[in-house]
Amino acid sequence: MKRNIIIIAFIASLTGCMATQQATKSARTPTNSVSSQSTTACVYENMPGSEFSYTGESKYFSLYFEDDQGYLGRSNVGETLKGRKFKFSGNLKPDHKTFNKYPKVLNIQGKDYSFDSNVSTAVMFEGCTAALWFKGHVNYNALIEKKGFEKTNASPFNANDLAYAYGTENVKEASYEPIVTTDEFADSSTIKTEYQDRILLRTWSNGKLTRKPKVFQVYADLLFLNDWGHIRTARTKDGKVHELTKIDTDVDCNGSFGCSLTETVGVTLPLSMLEKNPNGFEIKFYGTREQVIFISSYHVKTLLVGISQIK
Repeated sequence: MKRNIIIIAFIASLTGCMATQQATKSARTPTNSVSSQSTTACVYENMPGSEFSYTGESKYFSLYFEDDQGYLGRSNVGETLKGRKFKFSGNLKPDHKTFNKYPKVLNIQGKDYSFDSNVSTAVMFEGCTAALWFKGHVNYNALIEKKGFEKTNASPFNANDLAYAYGTENVKEASYEPIVTTDEFADSSTIKTEYQDRILLRTWSNGKLTRKPKVFQVYADLLFLNDWGHIRTARTKDGKVHELTKIDTDVDCNGSFGCSLTETVGVTLPLSMLEKNPNGFEIKFYGTREQVIFISSYHVKTLLVGISQIK
C-alpha cells in the first residue's frame, strides 16, 4: 500500500490524462525497475512542466532522491540514472505536513517567492523507468545554480519550475510583512523582519512610530566548522567598515561533521543602504576566518515596508 503513494502523486499531476496499467506498473517499483525500455503510453509524456537531467556533479545521489521507504535500496541507482531526463510532478508527499517547516524565500527572475522547502515532491524519470521523491530541504541550490540538475532545453530556471519542484500549492509570491512591536513603558518600537537564512534586519523608532531611524542593524548567525571565526570587523562593497557588535556564541558538537560554532553578531548600517540596494547586498566579515553573507531583497523590502509605517 505504501508503494502506491508516488503513483497517486503522478496521476494527480496530469491534466485530463490517465496513466495506463503499464506505466503504473513501472512506477510501482521505482528503485528496482530501472531500465532503458521506453513505454509509449507513459505517464511521463503527459506530465506538464520542464524536463531536467541529473548532472552527476554530486556523487551522493541519495542527497536528492529517495523511495517510498525513505532510502534508495540500490547503491548504483545514481550511476544508472545519471544524465537521465526527468520531470517534477508538483505534488507533495502526503505526509509532508508532519515535517519540521523550513520556510524559504527565493528571488527568481526579479520576483520573490516563498515556500516550505522541507518537503518531498514526486519525480518521474523518462520512459517511466524510475519514480522517486525529490528531497527538497536545501536542495534548491542544486536547481537554481545547476549544481545537481539542469533543464534539458538550457532555458533559465523560472517560477514555474520552482512550483513543480516544491509543490504547486506550496510556492507563492512572497508578501513583505514586517514585525512591529511597541513597548509603551519605554516609548520605543522595534521593526524587524522574519529570521531567515540565519539573518534578520531590525531598526527602532519611538512608541508612536513618529521618529524615522537613521540606521538599522543586520543580525546574523555566522556558522563555522571546528574553528572559531573570531569576527572583528565588517565591510560592505563600498569599502566602508561598519560598527560590529558581538551578541552571542554557541557550540554544537552533535553533528557528524565535527563541531558547529556559531558567532552571533550585529552590524549597524545607514538606512540609505536599504534604499540604494532594493535587490539585496553583501557584507564581508573579517577575523581569524572570513565569511560573506547576502542580505536578500526579501529582507530589504520587508524592513522598508515597516519603516514606511512611520508617520
